[in-house]
Amino acid sequence: MNITDAQVDTFYRSAAWKRTRQHKLSLNPLCETCKLSNEIVKAVIVHHSLPIRKYWDLRFDMRYLFSLCESCHMSVEDEIRREGP
Repeated sequence: MNITDAQVDTFYRSAAWKRTRQHKLSLNPLCETCKLSNEIVKAVIVHHSLPIRKYWDLRFDMRYLFSLCESCHMSVEDEIRREGP
């Protein structure tokens, strides 16, 4: 299945994603990465640990969603870009 940029954009603007994102942040309001270092930082981003373009059917699966602060999310995204496609 080839997922287009338009499909990804539509997904992230959808009410279903907004509800899922809010639910995840309500369950895990603190950054899950910072918490591992005993730091308390508010999570503001819900990150898909599996790329949604490749695992489209799992895009709402809570097992693959992580609450992150902006700094940790930027680090994760930088690492993904370094690894390449």
